[in-house]
Amino acid sequence: MNETQSAPIINLLNKVEIIDMRYQKINEKDNFNIFNLLNRKFDEVHLHSRFLYELLHPKGMHGMGTAFLEKLLELLEINEFSLKNVQIQKEHRNIDLLITNETQAIIIENKLWAVDQPAQLQRYYDHISSKGFKDIRIYYLSIDGKDAEAHSIGNLKDLPNFKEILQNLSYVFDINKWLEACIKESYDKAPLRETLIQYRLLIQEISGKTMGREEELEMVNLISQNDNIIQAQKVAENWKHVRWHTEWRFWTDLEVIIAKDYQIMDLQKYSDQKISSNIHQTRNRNPWFGIMFSIGDFLGDNSCIFIERGDEDVYYGLTIIRNNSKNFNNDQKYQPLTALINSFSEWSNNDHWIGGNYCSPRINFNMFSGEDTLRLLNENYRTIYLSNLWTQMKLFINQVNQTMIQAKEPKPSESIISTTES
Repeated sequence: MNETQSAPIINLLNKVEIIDMRYQKINEKDNFNIFNLLNRKFDEVHLHSRFLYELLHPKGMHGMGTAFLEKLLELLEINEFSLKNVQIQKEHRNIDLLITNETQAIIIENKLWAVDQPAQLQRYYDHISSKGFKDIRIYYLSIDGKDAEAHSIGNLKDLPNFKEILQNLSYVFDINKWLEACIKESYDKAPLRETLIQYRLLIQEISGKTMGREEELEMVNLISQNDNIIQAQKVAENWKHVRWHTEWRFWTDLEVIIAKDYQIMDLQKYSDQKISSNIHQTRNRNPWFGIMFSIGDFLGDNSCIFIERGDEDVYYGLTIIRNNSKNFNNDQKYQPLTALINSFSEWSNNDHWIGGNYCSPRINFNMFSGEDTLRLLNENYRTIYLSNLWTQMKLFINQVNQTMIQAKEPKPSESIISTTES
């Protein structure tokens, strides 16, 4: 596309920027948000699931009885759900939210950031079914309403009423719409109303939907003028290519930086095909790739740093490799190391990790909506971001190396026994 052809698009983007800057100025005076202040906006379990539980519980501190629950049932178009003896539970047998009455059950699986586990939804259904509930519905709640992975659904797909049992919900649309209804319902309770407004703003922020209705309308009016919609369509139809190049350039530039100090491994390494499959496919995606390199030996195994894309965030951490595959890091011999590393990690160990941190600022190639993610396409911003990220990672690596030495040192009692035996 030459300069003459691109001029209308540039003109449109300049006008969009003017509108955006104006609304940013308007909103600057109202940018206080208690949820951001607490620095837990990405905490799936301790913030989002608990907050939803509190709102849905008839005896919640909101004092609204079943009003918010009724608004959710209305949103879900569940017209025949008895509120007699209704119970709300959180983390019941790992079920994030469970709503039951005497015969009916609603399971809400909150998947903001966590990955799907094998046969997870099937196990939930089987457990609730074994309790005698006949009318069971599962709602898979994610940021954008994505489908649950096939391995999580398991044998549920074979049930004749599968499409009625399992349905998708999104924060960006469904929860946002529900919160709007809850805000209207609590019009005369100022503290509650303002808390709901702030939480709704938080949801809009983490889902990348930050435009209010007035700004949306102004954008529509702008696009309706002249041939602006033709230029906007050209941008829209190339959006997937923009996503691909943003992510590809992130990984290739990061590899150049790391390769100056470490040997990059082939295990779970990023590729153009892996990036493409995650952008173009909605099911059976494999987002768990990135860059891995060894930092040395630990108790006969290969200790590695892995920067992984993941299903939501990009993060890095320590993993142990044995026989060229990610080892189960809950092996008992790694427990002293895990305990030490957890002191400077944002998240603790699981089957495949000793511990690690999220990239900061946090980026999300799956959603591809937050400003810190979008700006990575810009070379200058990307260069600064990756330089800062590598600085964070080198600090983490130094801490890990010191910790591995400490974890391998024999305890005083072990030294005494060894000396006595010799």
